[in-house]
Amino acid sequence: MGTDIVRYDIYGKDVYIANKMESNGLPGRVMISERTENIVSAKFNKEFIFEQNQEIDLPIFGEKMQSYFVYPQMQSILFIPNKPEKDINLCLN
Repeated sequence: MGTDIVRYDIYGKDVYIANKMESNGLPGRVMISERTENIVSAKFNKEFIFEQNQEIDLPIFGEKMQSYFVYPQMQSILFIPNKPEKDINLCLN
C-alpha cells in the first residue's frame, strides 16, 4: 500500500528564499532582500532606516543574497491612560 504513488513537492525560488529569510530572521524585526531594499529606498528613502544584515546562503542556486532589517524612520507613540473607565465616566457626565 502506498508504493505506487509518487510524491514530491515543487517550490519555486521565491518560496525557498522566503523560507531562508524566515529561518535567518530575528523575532520582531522585518527583514528584506537587497533588491527590495533598493526599490523601497528609491521610493520612500526618508520614511525607513535600513540596517545591513547578513548574507544568506542559497546553495541550491549557487548564490548569496544580502539581507537588511528595515525600521520606520519615526517611531509612533501609543498613549494608554492609566484608568480608562474614569475617563469614560467623565465624558458621560
